[in-house]
Amino acid sequence: MPADAFQLPTVQVEVPQIYARSVAPIIEEAIIYGELPDGARLTEEEICQKMGVSRSPVREALRLLERDGLVEREPRRGVRVSALTVAELDQLYVCRISLESMAARLAAQTATNKEIKAISAAHQACIKALDRDDVREHFRVNVEMSQKLFAASHNRPLIRLLGTIHKQALRYRFLAYNRSRTARENSVRANENLVKALLDRDEEKAAQMARASIEGTHEFIKQCLLERNLA
Repeated sequence: MPADAFQLPTVQVEVPQIYARSVAPIIEEAIIYGELPDGARLTEEEICQKMGVSRSPVREALRLLERDGLVEREPRRGVRVSALTVAELDQLYVCRISLESMAARLAAQTATNKEIKAISAAHQACIKALDRDDVREHFRVNVEMSQKLFAASHNRPLIRLLGTIHKQALRYRFLAYNRSRTARENSVRANENLVKALLDRDEEKAAQMARASIEGTHEFIKQCLLERNLA
């Protein structure tokens, strides 16, 4: 289907007036899950019609998504979903490796026992989703685990940086998990070791496991993108 012909899924909105920060997550989720593929054109008119909202919150929502790197505005052509590229993947994952390994190291130092228990619970939910072969649920709880790990670092500037980088990387992560059960299995295996390192308060091991998990996913996603470009 040509990108220009793609239609945003209809969403029933019960609240008569919805704000930009409620509109943006709906579009964001469609982008992350590939329901709005890269290159898809987004028009304010269509979004307003589908969601039953005025132009003002839609315009602001698109601005927020542009800030987060999920859409891009082209002169005289409007707004499109940003492309998934090897170059952007490499840049994002350089940042992810450094920042997330730092977060894991700090979490091993500063996380409360309650926070580590919550991270472990999210990991167990990942295992259950993998057993059911539920890709979306596995992805959702995997992301939840990451967010709990970031929070457990207790470093506010780091958490803010990770919030932006992590959001841009989600599209790439879902691509990997949706394409391959092996990618999900590898993630679970690495996270098992990460949780153990947190429980042991082993800072170096925690950082190593975070790095290993991200590096493995990076290479798999890169191969997926290269194959897609050759198709």
